[in-house]
Amino acid sequence: MAGLRSRYWAGIPIVFLLCWSYTDQVVLIAWVISNMVWWGFRATMQKRYLAQSEQERSNSFDMWAGLNLIWNFGYALQWGILTLLIFNDLPLTQKTLLTMLMVANAAIVVVFTQGEKIMIRVPLWLFMGALAVAWYVSDFEAKALVAAWILLLCLEFEDAMNRQYQQLVAMLSLSYRNQVLASRITEQNSALSEALDSRRRLIAVASHDLRQPVHSLGMYVESWRPTQDLAEQEQRARTALSGIRHMQEILNTLLDLGRIESGALDARPRQFDVERMLRDVADNFQVLADAKGLSLQVNASAQDMVSEPSLLRRAVWNLVSNAIKYTEEGQVALILQTKGDRLQITVKDTGPGIAPEDQAHIFKEFHRLEGTDAIEGVGLGLAVVDRIVRYLGGNIHLVSYVGQGSEFTLELPLAPAGQTLTPRPPAPRERARDLPSLEGLQVMLIENDEAARHSTASLLAVWNCQVRSACGGAEALQMLRSSAPWPQVVLSDFQLDNPMDGLQVIAALREAAGHRTIHGILLTGDVNPGVAQRAQSQQVKVLYKPLRPSRLHAALADLTGLPESPDSDFLN
Repeated sequence: MAGLRSRYWAGIPIVFLLCWSYTDQVVLIAWVISNMVWWGFRATMQKRYLAQSEQERSNSFDMWAGLNLIWNFGYALQWGILTLLIFNDLPLTQKTLLTMLMVANAAIVVVFTQGEKIMIRVPLWLFMGALAVAWYVSDFEAKALVAAWILLLCLEFEDAMNRQYQQLVAMLSLSYRNQVLASRITEQNSALSEALDSRRRLIAVASHDLRQPVHSLGMYVESWRPTQDLAEQEQRARTALSGIRHMQEILNTLLDLGRIESGALDARPRQFDVERMLRDVADNFQVLADAKGLSLQVNASAQDMVSEPSLLRRAVWNLVSNAIKYTEEGQVALILQTKGDRLQITVKDTGPGIAPEDQAHIFKEFHRLEGTDAIEGVGLGLAVVDRIVRYLGGNIHLVSYVGQGSEFTLELPLAPAGQTLTPRPPAPRERARDLPSLEGLQVMLIENDEAARHSTASLLAVWNCQVRSACGGAEALQMLRSSAPWPQVVLSDFQLDNPMDGLQVIAALREAAGHRTIHGILLTGDVNPGVAQRAQSQQVKVLYKPLRPSRLHAALADLTGLPESPDSDFLN
């Protein structure tokens, strides 16, 4: 704007010198003084505007824009009046020079005011229009032609102004889009950086927590001697089993996080009784609660919902596990409520409570409360709960006071959008019962790792299953063709040493079995969603490693309850 003002000012002395000898000098002096006063008014206006704060400028923007428009109008009016008063007194040469000066002035306005359309039209048409009128009423022979040329030039200036304005809008739009894109890239980079930091912490914490039980197991195995008395051997076995369970807990938690983040969860929403699920979780923790002298209560009545029961059970399981782990006396309660179309599951304890400064971070990975280092865990349980609940379309609330305990409330829709609950009569309450028998179940185990194959086969034998094992698909096919009976269930690892993977082996065995029914279970640690999708398309159940024996037993028991083929070989 400083350059624009200097170009405006430069025209005043040029006009003064150009017209001094040919026109009324009083008029010329009056015009110069008027210009100086007008520019003084603009300088005062600009000074007051710049002295305001950003907020004040924003609030008074319309007023300053109006004053600027008035100034432009007055400035153009001064030039137009001068042109009409002195133009006829000037010789042709001075008329031509004055015309060139005013055209240049108009061009400067168009170029340097950056598309302010009203601000340009006012000075442009006033003094260019006055110039055209002055030529038209002069005694020049081609006066009409010159006047028309000036008006056409004015139209050309306005067209240039419109193009410049459009370019300015496009430039501002591009600048805005670039700013939005840069902001998104910054957010994504920040999220990526946070994810990478989280994975680094994950590796560090997991490696530390896994090394300790592995180290302890190695020490116990090396120190075991057949001559030790039975009580000492049992104690060492219990300690070793505790270390194994701790490693399983860490690996299962890491696997849950990986499956959620990779989208590998095989979610199959269905209608189920939430109360029964809560009581089942409570039954599993009753022994631990009794050992600590805690009261474990379930305050719920029969209530169905449509969701993924295994995921919701995992979230509730983690909350109850934490509540019992951190509560030394009092009680842990599971409370089920409904509010409209929402269901609330609250896990309430009388533990130490959570300080306000920790509540904002409690659902972050690896966050552990101060003073809880002696309690087993890596700080991932609540992170898994948070991700599961959000995955199921709900949210989690925490109310906690130091010294008074904590309440974790899961709030979920009773049914996903577009689905409704199907009313059904209440089923009779089932009490806890023994594990179903697997005696006589024909199982073909396919595992390329010798230690895993031997340990799994031993466990199946303990359950009285009839087990045959192979290291790959070719060996399994040869074994089955040479001896009956055919298996009821094929239990296969996914990654095998031969060209076929576990799913391909199960498919090959089913094809060879003809009309016989063979159920498939795939064991894998691969959380790639493609594996779960392939298994689902082949009607093969997926169990993720590391696997608790109880989960394998439950999967086999479920399959034995499916309709079976009347084939004699199959039934043997």
